[in-house]
Amino acid sequence: MIIQKVLSPITKNTNLGVLPFRAAKQADNYVDYDAFIKSNAQAQSQEGEQIQQAQAHYIPPQAPVIEPQEMQPVEIQTAPSRGSNLLSGAWSLIKSIGLSILVVLCASKIMTAFGRKGGGFAPSATAGAKELGNKIWEDTSKFPKVEDLALPEGLKKLLDKVKRAVEKPDIVQQRGGKSLNSILLYGPPGTGKTTFAKALANMFPDSKFASLDVTSLGSEYRSVTERNLNNAVDMICAEAEKFPDKKFFVFVDEIDSVMMVDKGNGAKTSNDILNEFKKCFTEKLGKHKNIVTIGATNLDIDIDKATAIGGKMLDKPMLDRFEQKIYVGLPNASQIKQKIISHYKNCSLVEDALKKSDDKKLQILVDTLADEKHNVSFRTLDSLIASAADFDGDTTKVDFKHFVDAIKLKKVELNFTDAEIAKLASDLGVKIS
Repeated sequence: MIIQKVLSPITKNTNLGVLPFRAAKQADNYVDYDAFIKSNAQAQSQEGEQIQQAQAHYIPPQAPVIEPQEMQPVEIQTAPSRGSNLLSGAWSLIKSIGLSILVVLCASKIMTAFGRKGGGFAPSATAGAKELGNKIWEDTSKFPKVEDLALPEGLKKLLDKVKRAVEKPDIVQQRGGKSLNSILLYGPPGTGKTTFAKALANMFPDSKFASLDVTSLGSEYRSVTERNLNNAVDMICAEAEKFPDKKFFVFVDEIDSVMMVDKGNGAKTSNDILNEFKKCFTEKLGKHKNIVTIGATNLDIDIDKATAIGGKMLDKPMLDRFEQKIYVGLPNASQIKQKIISHYKNCSLVEDALKKSDDKKLQILVDTLADEKHNVSFRTLDSLIASAADFDGDTTKVDFKHFVDAIKLKKVELNFTDAEIAKLASDLGVKIS
């Protein structure tokens, strides 16, 4: 073809292949294209016109440049501009700051979530300590006095013994006795174990009372439960060291929850918590002479066998660590009478008969309630007193009729028959509503 003929002198004997016309001028065998056209114009006019037409429409192909074999290829990089560098650096910085903020926010959310669940840690040490302190310390000025409690004579004597051992431990030890640093209260629910512990603390002026509810310190995670327990005990011990002349009473309600020997699926977790409580009890609380630990359980325990009703097993070594074990049973007739009189002594809208210990009708009422079949505890008695006060009439006084009505409302819970209620009403000389 014509194009090939035009290009053949240019590409002949060259190793550059087909080059663009301007690049070809640098080759050693360069032929002046314009001179070539002029010298052959007359002989090949017709062919020249065709060449010109071809040239007008011709677009040189982009052929690859073949480097000489002895030359090494050089990689050419274009250096970024200063503005490009600044933009790239700024963008990287923004991404880094954004990621840091995101991490901080996520961590804060997690910490707050753990803190609210009581479980793990509070947003700050100060806030966590304050929250824990509010949870465990109680105001002793609001505690009952021992003389106001309806205690049997045996328990009153025991209380005097406990007071001496706690108040003057050095004298007791010099006499060959033993100081008292731990007490276990056990028996049916609602019998006044918590009230007894608070009244004991109230016997010592300027004492401090900490309540450790193990269930409220617990968590779904064992490690968090152990940490909460240790934090609470460490706070109590720190206060006891700070004020060595003060008496500190640590009340552990439902202590059986950390004393059970578990052999089921959750045995490892339960036993780990038991061991942790043992360490807190002996290595921390037990090392301070001015700390008295009072444990309470609603289980009816066989102390010698370390078993409870239902076959539950308690940790015997842990049980033996309590220096004094006190059974707090259901109140007898004397205690029930004392409770009623003590409750009503300052109430103006109550018949005088309910305030006199020698009143015959009052004795009939308390003897009926003291029957073991009715299982009347101090908690039950509080409920009956509250129910007896709930009736219409602003000036009407509480009397025996209102007590009978309260018993009638709770007859299933108290195991009363209709015949027994009718007999009680008749003996008291009142009509049933």
